Amino acid sequence: MNGNNSTVMLDNLDQKLIELFPGRVVRKDLVYKLKVGFSIPVYVLEYLLGKYCSTTDEEEITQGLQLVKQAIADRVVRADQGELIKARLKRSGCMKAIDLVTVNFDEKDQGGKYWAKLATAGLDKVNIDDKIVEKNERVLTGGVWANIELTYDETIVHGGVTRPFVIQRMQPIQVASARIDEWINARKHFTREEWVDVLLRAIGYEAKHPDFTWRRKLLVLLRLIPMAEKNYNMIELGPRETGKSFVYREVSPYVILLSGGQGSVADLFGWKHRKDKPGLVVRYDAVAFDEVTGDNFKREADKQMYKGYMEQGSFSRGDDKGTISSEAGIVFNGNIDGDIQSIARTTHLLTALPEYIRNDTAFHDRWHSYLPGWELPKLKPEHFTTHLGFVADYLAEIFHNELRPLNFTDIYDKFFAFGNHVGQRDRKAAVRTISGLLKLVHPDGNCSKEEMAEYVRFALEMRRRVKEQLKRINPIRILSSEFILSR
Repeated sequence: MNGNNSTVMLDNLDQKLIELFPGRVVRKDLVYKLKVGFSIPVYVLEYLLGKYCSTTDEEEITQGLQLVKQAIADRVVRADQGELIKARLKRSGCMKAIDLVTVNFDEKDQGGKYWAKLATAGLDKVNIDDKIVEKNERVLTGGVWANIELTYDETIVHGGVTRPFVIQRMQPIQVASARIDEWINARKHFTREEWVDVLLRAIGYEAKHPDFTWRRKLLVLLRLIPMAEKNYNMIELGPRETGKSFVYREVSPYVILLSGGQGSVADLFGWKHRKDKPGLVVRYDAVAFDEVTGDNFKREADKQMYKGYMEQGSFSRGDDKGTISSEAGIVFNGNIDGDIQSIARTTHLLTALPEYIRNDTAFHDRWHSYLPGWELPKLKPEHFTTHLGFVADYLAEIFHNELRPLNFTDIYDKFFAFGNHVGQRDRKAAVRTISGLLKLVHPDGNCSKEEMAEYVRFALEMRRRVKEQLKRINPIRILSSEFILSR
């Protein structure tokens, strides 16, 4: 490996990935080189890299990078170019672009009509044919990045208003298919340790760096569990620059990262009597809060909505929709500064949260795990891989369509049983973590007793950290790993 140019010596993992996942992997260092200069999601960059740089030949990669940069410059519009796009369309009649396309259905509009919106370009009320929507239903549930061909037709008048913008063609930026049988069969060619390294490289980390110990690798995998396990609630507090929010922002279009004051009850659970405003928990697999702040939890009724959903996976807005079930997990990320040991001795490890929920034990009892972010290293350039990793959208499709429907919550029972002192909520939390780890590392559901013992201890520790903080806030019985019985 040479840091002065783009030459990379392929290792054993690279060779296996090329052989077993043709067209599904990409050089991760190329992604991040481009990411610095362009504000578009990683999976969009990887789509373009897969199209133009799917080779190990360095000369072809260099040429491909130029094509990628040109495609981005020509087609990816900036947020301040909305009026420019309109003018160009009027002048030329058509243009190609890459943008996030969302679609709303207005049932009151002359028997029902679909309207598209281009998020970056800022174009609204864009005409789109019903057949395009029916073929790409993801545009109705959060939107999809796509290659689009726009045309301008000033003869289109709707409701007495000229609506000249038309999406003529649309090609989603996503993989065509992701099958669990292929995933499982390919997994068999890797040892457990190799496969964990493959997963870390898939999100951009160089797993062979000495800073990534086995325990730290498991902690990184814990961040991925909300993508693979339904209704998984997790909190991570730790120092800045450890990558807490990265995976929720870049890895999957099925996950949304909220920052600042975002995340109101209306955002998460939908607007009353507004069918066109579905809640985020309905539209996404996981809703992550970055730097949890704001007044979202100030009202008691709002806190109850959060608590009820995190416990039951369902909610009611008090309208004619009744009770709505959803599978999205809730993730809290936040910074905790200072000496952890000192904080743990003098107060509790939830003090970084807003005061309205800081000491609410019932709220925090809904967390399935508390990831100790202070154990992970602050990220440096050498922590990012220059090797191959899965294309982000392929990984997202595996998580969303193939791993989430699986239920591995009873597999531990072949080897271990929890003692009577482990409460139902603690048991539920631990087995959810175990199930998530198995999906990620053993997608066929098979592992040894020794491996399972490691996952059980790890899951109990992540849940026990929650209970220890609750005990400091309000003394209660604490979960203990002693209450595990071997079969």
